[in-house]
Amino acid sequence: MPASPQAILGQARGPINRLAPQVRIVSTVIYMLACIILPAYTVIGNLAIATIAILWLLFTLPPARLVIRTLAFGMVMIGPVLLLTPWAGAGGSASSGLAVTWAVFIRGILCILISICGIASLDVVGLWQGILSLPLPRMISILTVQVIHQSFCLWKQAMQVTKAIASRAATAGPRLALRVLFNLPRVWFSRVILRAQRIADAMELRGLCQVDLKAIGTVRPGGIDRLAMLMGLFLLAISILVRWGLGR
Repeated sequence: MPASPQAILGQARGPINRLAPQVRIVSTVIYMLACIILPAYTVIGNLAIATIAILWLLFTLPPARLVIRTLAFGMVMIGPVLLLTPWAGAGGSASSGLAVTWAVFIRGILCILISICGIASLDVVGLWQGILSLPLPRMISILTVQVIHQSFCLWKQAMQVTKAIASRAATAGPRLALRVLFNLPRVWFSRVILRAQRIADAMELRGLCQVDLKAIGTVRPGGIDRLAMLMGLFLLAISILVRWGLGR
């Protein structure tokens, strides 16, 4: 069995778990769009972005360890953007440069946090059902489901390879990290190629392109799902109004 999102990230235990899988996915996208739309160069815009992030954390209730690790990951990945402040502003202005780099920084970190927390609310079956319930072209649904499924399989294999390297090398800490960094791609990429070929052959043999995937297993949204969607769209509309009002 492949590792599930909850096994890798931890399980979100908030009210979002009461929603249908496809509504959880759409809600995640809506909250991300709201953070992107809101202006990050004003105090009001930053407060609104922080409010959306807090509301999403209360809605999902992810493990504190997941939030800390996600923020640390975002700092490492997006933090270097702040170093471009002296060159990002118009006319070499430090204040305008900081506004540009800060907008990229805060939006990037919060989009990562929102997406990770949203994924943590879904197990493998829920993620699969959510994607198949969305109004997407059949080929995109097939490819998306397979990419997610194989990503979790490869993650599990990567962890097994890491443990094997650790046990054979008898090292820990930074030395183990370096060994894994240089040895894992050599083992991992070969498995990726072999698995991709096997999956392509299996999909062609089973005729997945001719199967009505939505008839296999989907979840119908209920009243609480519609209420959640209306609240998300209302939040998105408020974000657009704030952006339009501050931009005038």
